[in-house]
Amino acid sequence: MKRKNKLTIKLLFLGILYLFICCVFFFSIALIGIKFVVHHRILIDKSDVENVVMVSLIAAVAAGSGSWLFAKIDEHQKNKKDEY
Repeated sequence: MKRKNKLTIKLLFLGILYLFICCVFFFSIALIGIKFVVHHRILIDKSDVENVVMVSLIAAVAAGSGSWLFAKIDEHQKNKKDEY
């Protein structure tokens, strides 16, 4: 069975963007929850927002590029297997 959509750089960047948005959302929820549990109030500083954005960017690039790379390796191995 042939794969219809090939793995491209466009898919890599779309995956990283999707993961970035998801990470920002979930890390923000976690930050709000932790601030409320620890300090019994929600006070978010500019540095907290910067930290959430940076951690989300690092996590998104690592997960997105890793999954894209392993999918590319699987595609290459499948193509190699189909040749024989």
